Amino acid sequence: MNTAYNRCISHEFPWWHLGALSPVVTRVSGPSSARGYCPGWSFYQLDAPEARFVVDSTLAAADIPRIRKSRDSVLAMLDSAAAAVPGDEWIVGQRVRLLVDQERFGDAVAAAEACDAAVWWCGLLRGFAYAAASDPSRAAHEFNTVREMHAFDVRCDWESVAPLLRPADQRAYLALSCDEQRALNERFWWLAYPLWSDVVNTRRVEHEMRRVQLLLRAALPSSELFTHTPEAGRDALHNVLIRYGWPATMVPAPSIQTANDNMLLDAGSPPSRPYAMLQYQRSRVHLAPAWRAVVDPFTATSDDWTLHEPDTLPSLRDGRKVKDREAERGFLRLNVSRERLALVLAHSVLWWPAEHFEPARPLVQLPDPQVALLRRERGVHLAVAASGADPLSYPDARYGYAPHPELPASARVNATVLLASSPSAIVAIGDTQVRVGSRAVVRGDVAVTGMDSVRTMLGVEVRSADLAGADARTRFGITIPPSLAALQKGDIALSLPVLLHGTLIDARTRSLDTVLSAMRSDDVMSGAEPLGVYWESYGMAATDSVSISVRISRVDQPSGVRRAAVNVGVANDARGTVTVQWREPTSERLTVHIDGVGGRAVGRLVLLNLSAQAPGEYLLEVDVRAADGRRASGVRRLWLR
Repeated sequence: MNTAYNRCISHEFPWWHLGALSPVVTRVSGPSSARGYCPGWSFYQLDAPEARFVVDSTLAAADIPRIRKSRDSVLAMLDSAAAAVPGDEWIVGQRVRLLVDQERFGDAVAAAEACDAAVWWCGLLRGFAYAAASDPSRAAHEFNTVREMHAFDVRCDWESVAPLLRPADQRAYLALSCDEQRALNERFWWLAYPLWSDVVNTRRVEHEMRRVQLLLRAALPSSELFTHTPEAGRDALHNVLIRYGWPATMVPAPSIQTANDNMLLDAGSPPSRPYAMLQYQRSRVHLAPAWRAVVDPFTATSDDWTLHEPDTLPSLRDGRKVKDREAERGFLRLNVSRERLALVLAHSVLWWPAEHFEPARPLVQLPDPQVALLRRERGVHLAVAASGADPLSYPDARYGYAPHPELPASARVNATVLLASSPSAIVAIGDTQVRVGSRAVVRGDVAVTGMDSVRTMLGVEVRSADLAGADARTRFGITIPPSLAALQKGDIALSLPVLLHGTLIDARTRSLDTVLSAMRSDDVMSGAEPLGVYWESYGMAATDSVSISVRISRVDQPSGVRRAAVNVGVANDARGTVTVQWREPTSERLTVHIDGVGGRAVGRLVLLNLSAQAPGEYLLEVDVRAADGRRASGVRRLWLR
């Protein structure tokens, strides 16, 4: 966490406070100097305002009146200079900057609006002032306007998202042409959009505000605790501030000044005091998607976003070991004692993001919802069941936010489902409001005009209706199947099975609305509750002769001890299956009625008893065979706890 030349998180560096025990290298450096910056997390929310919002909050309380008085004196001189030289870019820029630092946001906006310098520079200042004044919509308009007027030779550098990427991804990005980079920039910001249901991409506004802030501060050799000259590590400093923004606190600890001088001298760089520890709050979120999602968004999974430090405790639903999960996500264990490692697991940072951002309200990762895609004559009926719990009760929330009072039982949350086929095509399919703790089932129709399936992104956002509440979201790529109109004569198909709460329906239910209102919000369940399974077959009439099989089988392997116990008869076979088979038409089973499909879609429902099955991962397979040998099947995984 110190800011001079060192290895930050080196195994050779004997730091024994928890903040230094992060198993990922966090040093941010640049080519012009040996100086680097090692940002660190503060634990939970600070009592004082963040420097992200109030620059003076990094100062000692006793110093603030003196600093503000001095700043007013400088502003008075700049006012006189602006009257004498009205078109000077430096003067108007520093006026706006110091007015923002002084929290005179209305005056900062007025000064930016009165700017008489170059058009592009005045536009940037207006965007900066509006963003500081908490008006992201007008800030976005100003930044968008300036972006379009930038000349080609500066546009690529100004719009670059390279600082927000991990090193290997930066190399891939920088190897692209300017036009290719600009195309990826738009895709990156589309995927890094905090909430698609918001009108403004506040993360992009924040990024451009940071860029302008650095232009203003770098116009002086030094400002606050930072030096903006190349030999003092300006490029490293600017990378930190672009990636992470202004820190919550800056601590110029006396104990690190001489040590950092010596480390810089040893590395052949001049000392540049003061050195400060940069602290960021854990309530900031990491919105940048994995590079693979930027390259091909429609194959993205929810794991391509990790908003907060992820849960690495051994509570994974699929039973994988913690170390396997960590290897998959690129974590690196420290070689420390078991006792010390337990402290790191409980309190320290096991993950470090490439960038982060403070949203207006807490934002956490929504657990994956269940999605049903049901084909209709001219499109697809989409149904999504998501958790309507208090967002701050989700597992990742405990890593980013301080303990909080639970929302009252009367509180409500809003759930919205969106489809996004490109950065300029984000459409809300449906929304609903439910009592906190309930399932939210959102349904809507998606038009499909062609004969082929359509790839798109699906976003689910759950937002507390309480102003003091929080938001949750997830997004991933899906493939929407073609409509029934695309079925050729003789073709048959099945939807994916839909998992239902068996206690909310019975086997003779004939209403599609009743069936879909019973959708489970996840695929993890207890065998004590009956499982309802719904699916639709296409290209077959309800009166056609068909054979149907519904089978649930365990896919993970039991342990060697359990296999031995089964062999000697002291345990049940954990690999047992549940199979239900029948032939139709039959008066013993009813079909679910579907409007507007002309008999070309048939809905079926079955209830399964899984109480005898051991916990683990299972495969649900639905198989339908016509009398003439045509066959269709649908498969879904589920977990029994």
